[in-house]
Amino acid sequence: MRFMSQSKSTRGGTSKVPKLSDQLQGKSKVELSEMHAFWLPGREEIPKTSALLQKDLIEAMQQGERIRDRLAALGVRMSAVFQVILQSDGFKENLHRLQTNASLQKLSKYDLEAALMMLDRHGLVSSAGGHAAAGSATRLVSIPEEVAHAFLRQMAAVKDGVYGRLTLRGYLERMYSDPSRKRRTPASRVREMFRMYVGEAASVSRIERLPEGLRALVEKAILEFGGILPKPLFERMETELPGWDAVGWAKDLGEALVGTVSELDLRPYGVAHHGPTLIVFSEVALAWFRRVAVPGDPDRPHLEQSQGVNTLSNLSRFLAFVQSSSVRITKRGEMFKSTWKRIEDGFLPEPQSEITTGESVRLLYRFARHEKLIDTTAERTLRIAPAGRSWGSTGMAPKLERLLEFMVHEPLDDSLGEHDLPLRRTLIRMLHHLEPGVWYDLMYLPFLARNQHLCNLDDWQEDQGRSTSAGRGKAGSDLQRLAWSLVAWLRGRMFPAGLIDLGYDSHGHAVAMRLTHLGTLALGMEAAASPGMGRGSLVVTPDFEVVFFPGEDDAQLVYDLDRFAERTPSGALKQYRLNEASLKRGLLGGMELRRMRDCLEMHSRTPIPENVYIALSDWALRAGLFFLSEGLVIRCQHAQHFERFVADAGVRPYLKVTIDDTSAQMKRGPSPKRLRTVLRDLDYLVEIE
Repeated sequence: MRFMSQSKSTRGGTSKVPKLSDQLQGKSKVELSEMHAFWLPGREEIPKTSALLQKDLIEAMQQGERIRDRLAALGVRMSAVFQVILQSDGFKENLHRLQTNASLQKLSKYDLEAALMMLDRHGLVSSAGGHAAAGSATRLVSIPEEVAHAFLRQMAAVKDGVYGRLTLRGYLERMYSDPSRKRRTPASRVREMFRMYVGEAASVSRIERLPEGLRALVEKAILEFGGILPKPLFERMETELPGWDAVGWAKDLGEALVGTVSELDLRPYGVAHHGPTLIVFSEVALAWFRRVAVPGDPDRPHLEQSQGVNTLSNLSRFLAFVQSSSVRITKRGEMFKSTWKRIEDGFLPEPQSEITTGESVRLLYRFARHEKLIDTTAERTLRIAPAGRSWGSTGMAPKLERLLEFMVHEPLDDSLGEHDLPLRRTLIRMLHHLEPGVWYDLMYLPFLARNQHLCNLDDWQEDQGRSTSAGRGKAGSDLQRLAWSLVAWLRGRMFPAGLIDLGYDSHGHAVAMRLTHLGTLALGMEAAASPGMGRGSLVVTPDFEVVFFPGEDDAQLVYDLDRFAERTPSGALKQYRLNEASLKRGLLGGMELRRMRDCLEMHSRTPIPENVYIALSDWALRAGLFFLSEGLVIRCQHAQHFERFVADAGVRPYLKVTIDDTSAQMKRGPSPKRLRTVLRDLDYLVEIE
């Protein structure tokens, strides 16, 4: 179809194109009722007066998508006739030119007359003037001006895609290239106007200047529905407005460059939405959200919850459990219930109720399998894989990045299928623009990410290699569910991972979120702290208690303490206890004894008691800790562990000679680091001196 500026002149005369209201005035009540049934099928209540019938029809017949759908219902023949008249000057044509038009040559004179009669019956065309007889070749037929312009705008919107219908930029481009305008505005001028109107202050002021009732509706539509309000949801809202006024609202919103009201069909994209919709342009909705979405004082949440490094700490505990225990699994790759329970009992208590400890165990089990930190033996038992052994020496930032990537693909019970991944990717990109530590309304990012995803639907469809017609009628996710699925993901995946904190109101409802320091590390927004760094302070007592004084940035310190010390039963971060079992867990998790001592010394306000130093060394030796020198001499002060070492068939290829009961010389060849890796794969705890 070609789009061109239309003039008021005609080829067959100077008669004026009829207005839609004038055309409807000439219809009887019976004809209006028949048209009402055609344009608004399924309506249970039919207006009783001609005036009300005309009002409904004027609104319906100016909706581009409805015109498109009604034409499709009439069939190919009548659609072809309508398109020919639409492309004629002034949206009018005489019968002779229609009969000789190349695209209508297959229609007989009778077929053409029947098509025109049916189009006239439904109000899509009418006589444009003149007194020629019904079959005269000079008889003029025309499309009502409002219907023609609405359909052309719809075709332009379809050409622009969903982006063109939901954004201010798309609206400006269509408005200044509208066929009804006498001349078009250059694209450079349109871009200048967009930059002028898109600013936050300008957008907010335009909303504030709307009529009072409409302004309240727009604010509610943004905050509760993300700026896209379907008519069925409006009808269930409590509002002072008398009813849905598509024509009036579209006029006011369009003139204010705030939004529009139109038919919106997203079914071809797999989204269950179709029908009249109030649209606040995405740029304007973003500006309003920025104005109100940061609670700050005194609107801070009633209750603040932080997961911190619990998930990373629990993962270390899980890997240590697998390494120190014989974990059998079923044929389906699942652990037995008794094993799940033992692991749960060893996990840090969850300081929140978004997911249970059991769900956390299963989540980390799936992560460990996905990242190949564990694998399965021929005897259907779990063992630590090479990647799992090196996990403990991996920095915090890479760990968080891998955890975040896993969470992006991790399904929820209420999955949206193909929309899940692009929605989450979009939200993650928007997380980069948040200020860490600042509370935001919980719906802020989900709505913005949903709107951005909708604006990108055409590109997404193209990337998926799908046709927009393929999904029509097969959609399953509505607009609200797209946003709420992101809220569920934030609460059920991002929060347990410690990447965001959640804020709750006095009734226990989650209402706010903030990006944590761990979140900035996972997003690559901030360099990770060096091992053991943090601003918290410690006091180590002779009875092996570690009193912890939190600082501004102590995530790394808390994580290190979690690896080789036990938190108090209350789950508070203010106290830890050192014991032999916790130290062995740290060694199994890849944390060196030297690193444990450095962690305590670096952050302790007082000298470390001598008995604590001695106990740490004794516990490490009883756990089977070996020390490897640069000269490849290996020693272990615990005789039982050393005897097992020299008798191990896996060790023999690397063993040169036994020096005494506690030391041996290893063969030259592998470097100390390489040899340590080999021995750790054989389940020996080895540190390089």
